[in-house]
Amino acid sequence: MDDCPCFCSRSMYEQACRRWFRGSDRSRSRGDDRRAHVLVYSNNAVRRNRVRRVLNGRYRVSAAATRRAALIRAGRECPEVLVAVLGRDRIAAEAFVRAFRHRPAGCTLPMIVLSPEARAGFRTSVLRAGAQEYCVLPVDPEELAEHVDTQVAVARARRGAQRVRSHFERVVESINDVLIMLDREWRYVFVNERMKQVSGLGEIELLGRSIWQVFPALCGTCFESAARDAMTRKHSRYIELDYPPWQRSFDIRLYPGEEGLTVFASDITEVRQARLDLARSEMRFQRIAESVAEIFWIFDRLAYRYDYVSPAVNHVFGVTEAEVLADPDMPGRLMVDSESWEPYAAPRFRGPVRRTLRYRIRRPDGALRWIESHSYPFDEGDDRVRWICGISADVTEQVEAEQVQQRARDELESRVAERTRELAAANRQLEEYAARARDTSRRIHQAQEEERREIARYLHDEVGQSLAALRLQLAGAHEQGRTLDAAGMVDQIDEIIGTVRDLSRELRPSVLDDLGLAEAIAWQARQQASAHGVRADTEVAAAATAGDDAVDTACYRIAQEAIRNALTHSGCTVLRVRLDPVPEALVLSVRDDGPGFDVDAALTAAADGASLGLLGMRERAALVGGTAEVRSGVGEGTIVEARFPRRPGERGQQREAAWKA
Repeated sequence: MDDCPCFCSRSMYEQACRRWFRGSDRSRSRGDDRRAHVLVYSNNAVRRNRVRRVLNGRYRVSAAATRRAALIRAGRECPEVLVAVLGRDRIAAEAFVRAFRHRPAGCTLPMIVLSPEARAGFRTSVLRAGAQEYCVLPVDPEELAEHVDTQVAVARARRGAQRVRSHFERVVESINDVLIMLDREWRYVFVNERMKQVSGLGEIELLGRSIWQVFPALCGTCFESAARDAMTRKHSRYIELDYPPWQRSFDIRLYPGEEGLTVFASDITEVRQARLDLARSEMRFQRIAESVAEIFWIFDRLAYRYDYVSPAVNHVFGVTEAEVLADPDMPGRLMVDSESWEPYAAPRFRGPVRRTLRYRIRRPDGALRWIESHSYPFDEGDDRVRWICGISADVTEQVEAEQVQQRARDELESRVAERTRELAAANRQLEEYAARARDTSRRIHQAQEEERREIARYLHDEVGQSLAALRLQLAGAHEQGRTLDAAGMVDQIDEIIGTVRDLSRELRPSVLDDLGLAEAIAWQARQQASAHGVRADTEVAAAATAGDDAVDTACYRIAQEAIRNALTHSGCTVLRVRLDPVPEALVLSVRDDGPGFDVDAALTAAADGASLGLLGMRERAALVGGTAEVRSGVGEGTIVEARFPRRPGERGQQREAAWKA
């Protein structure tokens, strides 16, 4: 170990360490804890440990025994300097340095190479391969420390310069204006991204070329004269330039320096257009304000003065613009009513609330005029109202017309109210007449039904019995061998009896009195459906009744008519009849699955006298206080629905109680 080529002898190494440690102690005594990080590499443990012990007091030292470990530590720990202790093999040393430089972790890391080889060719090869310093072993610790300090300072300066450059580039790229730098020969040396976007040219087309060559349209413009003046006299200039090739306008600031000229250019095309538009708008506003008959005014609350009053104030208020501008209280003194001008102009105006005020004024010539003013406050962005603009118009004619209109409206309303009372009285009389007519019609129908009942009873009891007796007599004569055509007479008599019975059922079915409304409707549906070969589905509540004979009769007749119409005209295959007693109403529904028809056309034809079936059902229901509705459509079948009021009388209550029992 005493013959190690790193240092000439162990005692020399120990003496150098003692000197360096004393210096390191002084550094720590000063409180310097921001030590540089040094990575030591050597595949020789003795050399690696000795160099590590030499550097350990002054720097934060880490060591690596292999090239792979050195690369891993360089990428993970980010040291500031690499101290590589290599052997005498030039090829191996050069290969190590080149391999380290070709890796991302070591491409920028400062490298100090220590080797016992003192030949100049070895030193040159290592430095060309990428090392920053080369020291021949043995080396004095102070000399090594100076080399390390130098490389640490250079590395930190490079990092600082890189951070400054990165910050500068970010700042430059964040500028929305065009930034270019020209040398003293008017050549581009720097352009930012905004310049590339505006010009459509890249760095290749710009850098190194003269601005007068790239943009010849600038020659002879105010830009050339201002740029040459700034470069010559060394003072900044400011100009506005219209550049026709781009159809844009720019705000240009020129800053000369020792190396050339820096140019900032802002695109103000939209700004200049906005200025022109604002000027035109102000001109149009001035013309409009001077041409309208209403007064337009702007009041400054903080200064308590009118900033603008249109010329219409002369013929509306009878005063001049100058008088109002000089005396802001002038409009208030002209007012006749108790309200004043202050809610529009006084400092105590509060909040961004639009207001409207109508008042009277007495003009200096003594004329009374009605004025209507509308005020619109404008705040400054912090809810403080400073300016109030308004429009004031002479509405005297409008007020007088409104007064005349109001008097006419009051008179009209009085007449309408009187006429309404008369119409209400007439309506009550009409309702009474209608009620009496319905009552009369109901009594007529009752009389008709009573008469039909008597006829039916007569046909059944008298005519039927007589014909039956005749049949017996004729049958006896036939049995006794008489020559009478008894068989033919018997057939005729049977037909008469059947006809009489059918007539009796048609006039007044016995089931309506014997079994009630529900069974009568069900019997009617089954009988007629069977005669036409149609299936009948009936859903009737056993105790379903309106509680009033007239209502039950009307319900039965409507059902009879609806069933007959469905079987005769619809060509249906299924007939559904339903009778439901709901609270305070009795609902009858007759539905078929036929092709349907146009209800409106049928009602029109019925009104013209072509058929009375549909209208008859409606009228019959209306006479007892009910409704009848027919719904149908082509291809949808037909539904007849009738609703009747339930008014259970004594007989109806007895019938319902009997069915429930």
